[in-house]
Amino acid sequence: MSSGMGVMGESGPEAIMPLARDSSSKLGLAGPTINVYNNNSSASVEVENREDEIALIIGRARKAVQDHFSRSMTSGQGVYARSLESGYKTGRKVR
Repeated sequence: MSSGMGVMGESGPEAIMPLARDSSSKLGLAGPTINVYNNNSSASVEVENREDEIALIIGRARKAVQDHFSRSMTSGQGVYARSLESGYKTGRKVR
């Protein structure tokens, strides 16, 4: 950087930009101003409302968990029953 100019950049979507020091030795961007124009104004964008689909998926997941919990507690087997029995020192009542 003996000439007072340098280049810095990172991998990925970042930009490589010219750097220079000003008269007070502060490092900053250097070079000409570059204007970028995006003239792609004719692009159409569609947005789908998928709330009904998401609600259906959540409802199915909730039902599956409820059914699994119910089977576990009824049978005394499974993750839920074992967790409650070991965590709260409870046991099933045998008739």
